[in-house]
Amino acid sequence: MLWNYVVNWCLGSVPLIGSFFDALWMSNAKNLKLLHRTLEDRSQVRKATIAYWLVALTLVLGVTLVLLATPFVLLFWLFGLWLGR
Repeated sequence: MLWNYVVNWCLGSVPLIGSFFDALWMSNAKNLKLLHRTLEDRSQVRKATIAYWLVALTLVLGVTLVLLATPFVLLFWLFGLWLGR
């Protein structure tokens, strides 16, 4: 689904040609077909849901770790400059 929107956005932003491409590409119709096909296969939905939550949890934990570690790294760097190391 994301790929359909990326292609539509990239090629649809070209002046003049983009308008014709938007009319021919029909990313919303393609995404609707993908959605219906996915909803028919419940095991695929279950797998995608688990994968989604694992990726979301990994991203949240990664961002949290970076936000917590950044002040300590900066403090150690500043103390190193201050002490002349």
